Amino acid sequence: MLSISEIFVSLEGEGIEMGLRKVFLRLAGCNLKCSYCDTDYREKFTLSAVKAAKKIRALAERENICHLSITGGEPLLQAEVLNEIIPELRRRFQISLETNGTLACAMKSLEPVDFVSCDIKIPSASGVPCWKETEEFIQVLRKRRIPFQLKAVVDKTSTRKEVIRAARLAGDVIILQPVFKKRYSEKEFSHFDSLCSAASAFVREARFLPQMHKYLGIR
Repeated sequence: MLSISEIFVSLEGEGIEMGLRKVFLRLAGCNLKCSYCDTDYREKFTLSAVKAAKKIRALAERENICHLSITGGEPLLQAEVLNEIIPELRRRFQISLETNGTLACAMKSLEPVDFVSCDIKIPSASGVPCWKETEEFIQVLRKRRIPFQLKAVVDKTSTRKEVIRAARLAGDVIILQPVFKKRYSEKEFSHFDSLCSAASAFVREARFLPQMHKYLGIR
């Protein structure tokens, strides 16, 4: 059985897939407690793999959607059950997995997906240093040749040293995502711009992308 928080349709609000209409499968539970987390990932209901896939397909057909995001919480905590439905759903969807990037062993055993959005937990912002776990996770993605983005949530306390370390892991593109506020001061933006500049020396692209869905007031 899948422990589920919600299944819904919305726009992708983060990272390089921003703006895509997707079905979101938000699974319950997480292995981390980040200080900035504002996502309700409590279990609301459970479904068998078969019933979950049926519900996702029906919603996608009604809304004419071909993209699915598996998110959480931390979806890899339920990798064993996800493996029962991913092969079937990939025949209908482009599947993205959103993960905190700390469960390398689970990622090794997960059925192939099309894209992974991997968070890297900047200690100053998240309060949960996971450098070693993220390094191991990215090694798995590269070995399996799964396309991915590395997304680092930053705030006013985040340092250039932390961002450079994250950028070195990314190798190609890194997303710097500020902890959400309705409005940032000029001083805050200057700080974020400095972090983006520091990361740019170590990747092909460093992008500063706030959470679009928060500004639109949608899920």
